Amino acid sequence: MGGCFSSVVGDSVTVRSSNSSAFVISPKGDLRPYSTPVFVSEVLDQMEASSTSFFLCNSDNLSYDQHIRALDAQHELDAGQIYFVLPISKLRDRLSASEMAALAVKASVALNSKTPSLKSKGVVQKRSNSYKKKSKISPFVVMETNQDLHCFSKEIEEKEVKVNERE
Repeated sequence: MGGCFSSVVGDSVTVRSSNSSAFVISPKGDLRPYSTPVFVSEVLDQMEASSTSFFLCNSDNLSYDQHIRALDAQHELDAGQIYFVLPISKLRDRLSASEMAALAVKASVALNSKTPSLKSKGVVQKRSNSYKKKSKISPFVVMETNQDLHCFSKEIEEKEVKVNERE
């Protein structure tokens, strides 16, 4: 089993949750702030997105290889949260890695394109570090049982014995 960790240092955008706006990304990729309290049904009506064709989901509830959960029409949006309006057809399938990446890009583009107007309203703060560092990806190995570790150490001992016999 293996995996990797990565980190990126550079420009970032933060949406302040102290503001009384919820942020909705339309199917076209537009970012629209909505003053709270506001309900899912109101957002869909204002976007002229039929509730039979589109649904709203919270970006924090999106998970790889899981079904996207639609928010109920009477659900009240939370200030500082980012939501997506998606076609109803997305409810049938599990969220693939490429779809998740596409949503992340859509959110990033929407936030970056709206940063000047939202920044002037005090909603979004743009931070920039004084230096940029390349991302580093480091592999790691997970051993699930002590037996695996024992077998691994036994293999090392056997190789050490063979090396010593040759000398």
